[in-house]
Amino acid sequence: MFDVELRPLLVNAGRGDDGRTLFQNGHLTTVPKYRAVVDLDRENVLCVVSKDYELVSNERAIELGREVFGRVFGTEAVKGMEVFHVNIPKTRSFCHIDYWHKNDMFEPWQNEKWVPFLRVTNSYNRTRLLRFDVGFCRWVCTNGVIFGHRGATIKYPHSKNAVREIERVGIKAGDLQKLKLEFIERLNNLKRYHVPKKEMLPLACKVFDLSVDDQALGRPQRVEQLRDFRSGFEGLTTRYFDEMGENAYAALNVITDFASRPTSIYISPTAVVDSLQKKAGTWIDEFIPAIKNDKFDFGEYLGDFHKSAASILNLN
Repeated sequence: MFDVELRPLLVNAGRGDDGRTLFQNGHLTTVPKYRAVVDLDRENVLCVVSKDYELVSNERAIELGREVFGRVFGTEAVKGMEVFHVNIPKTRSFCHIDYWHKNDMFEPWQNEKWVPFLRVTNSYNRTRLLRFDVGFCRWVCTNGVIFGHRGATIKYPHSKNAVREIERVGIKAGDLQKLKLEFIERLNNLKRYHVPKKEMLPLACKVFDLSVDDQALGRPQRVEQLRDFRSGFEGLTTRYFDEMGENAYAALNVITDFASRPTSIYISPTAVVDSLQKKAGTWIDEFIPAIKNDKFDFGEYLGDFHKSAASILNLN
């Protein structure tokens, strides 16, 4: 939590598109129609925005998040609303704040616990909408997965009059039970399908759209990142497949663990957690209908991602 405000955007040199001088009589001149979003603590400009931009502080985003939380989980649940994860980069340009509802924990099968959560997303640099996503995370390791559709998301642009009353749109109380039942059905389908341990790396390359070509292999820094990725991913695969067996549910846990704690393969691991967890949700939605087809072939499904995985495995 830190103070931000909109300030006039000033210039001290140059001419506008119409040729008029912006620097007049030795004084700074205000640029019309634009303002700066300023981090007051650091005196740092986070973004330049148009006059129609509506600044929503993180505090306000959380207030709205509490309204959404109560709407989804029930008004009494707000009293037990608890943060379990905060994701914010050093630039402080955006944040994801995850609140879970521990009293609504459920077990798809014995001794396997999951819990629903609400993610509040806000940004000060126009890269992300103000949004609220319902997701699920595995209790023992907080591996998260988000489904960004089917009524599981409320989102608003940062523009004047865009942030409406929560009651007008979005997730309804009855939707959560439906989402939960759908999720449990997906987990059971995944548990029943055999996934060979040796196919985990190419599967991950497909889920996260990780392609490795000659150009990437020619860059020493990228090669080092891929080695780091390989080492971490092999450890995750061994851990979950030894615990759960060779099945798609174990594969999901490998995928969501990596998505929740990505390695330095990404320039900014913090910035990609949300998108990687959404990719995990997208993969579940696509994979389950695919495996129900009698003609489904796992090798064909993975396609050229086998080549990317082989390139990673063969790195010296």
